[in-house]
Amino acid sequence: MRRWSVSSFFGFCIPFASRFHLGFAVSLEAYQWIIYQLLQLTSENLKQLASEGVDSFTAKNELQAYYYRPLSITYAELGNY
Repeated sequence: MRRWSVSSFFGFCIPFASRFHLGFAVSLEAYQWIIYQLLQLTSENLKQLASEGVDSFTAKNELQAYYYRPLSITYAELGNY
């Protein structure tokens, strides 16, 4: 399973927007894009685990630390805008 972190997206998107003063709309779009990517990645990995025969509880438990957590943090940060 691929290890992924939200900081790799924030390392580019958010400082990029603030560095060039692109404003609120670009920052909001960046957050929306990150959430979309995280949702897709989480969904794909959940389907992969299901196809491998892992039961639903175990699959969600395995994905929680690496996919659900960054998704929930990003969604909460979006609420600050």
